[in-house]
Amino acid sequence: IFAASNSDNSRLQHAEKRYQWLIRQWRQLEDLYPGVFPPAWHVQETFVEEFCVATRLAYSAMLEQSKTSLDVKDLIRTLTKTIEFETEVSKKFQEKELAEGVVYEESNNGNDGAGGDENEEDEDAGLDSLNHNKSSLDGGDESDQQQQDGISSPHSADAIRSRWKKHLAEKERTKRASRSASGPKVPPPSKRFRGIISTCFDPYMDLYIEQEDRNLGAMLEKVMEEEAWTVEDDTANKILTSATDLVSYFIEA
Repeated sequence: IFAASNSDNSRLQHAEKRYQWLIRQWRQLEDLYPGVFPPAWHVQETFVEEFCVATRLAYSAMLEQSKTSLDVKDLIRTLTKTIEFETEVSKKFQEKELAEGVVYEESNNGNDGAGGDENEEDEDAGLDSLNHNKSSLDGGDESDQQQQDGISSPHSADAIRSRWKKHLAEKERTKRASRSASGPKVPPPSKRFRGIISTCFDPYMDLYIEQEDRNLGAMLEKVMEEEAWTVEDDTANKILTSATDLVSYFIEA
């Protein structure tokens, strides 16, 4: 698949083989290692992304080397297969995201599994600290809320534990807000793989446009020469033959 630049498998015509290989390896990864890797590692996404980046670089090198003799049909065929592959990958990851109910941007910290135990340890360790500083945490609104929650004394263990939990929750909200504001915005895989390979074809699409322009010009000249420019009086639809030919050409193009 990742063959040398001078081998037969390095040509654009073999693009479909690349994508078929990736799909096979992807399925094998799912079948052989289910539940082995932590979700926060994003093993499948990383595997597919590395393949896509390598493929894009390979295509860029092929296109650059053969730009003077590039077959436009091969270019369009490979581009079509590439877009179909990107669509299939995006759809697969979208189904995976919906099934798992994961918000991808919030899963990058990799600490979801250990967060609960860590918070419990912080909670127990901080109770003594709050006992020494309860005067700074007590207030009229706080006491009213504790009475509504069924806590009789603001200095009881339950009251202190309640305040500590609120403190931890506020600290976590602040941490998430800071990470969201300063951290890199990584789109979910269902969006990240759209155009990840196919963008390398953009600089060469002028070849396709030029060919289509030449083909359309030749078609118009042919129509102008062959059209009789007359319509039978008893014809139900007053349509020139050239109009039908042009519509058929645009549909096939």
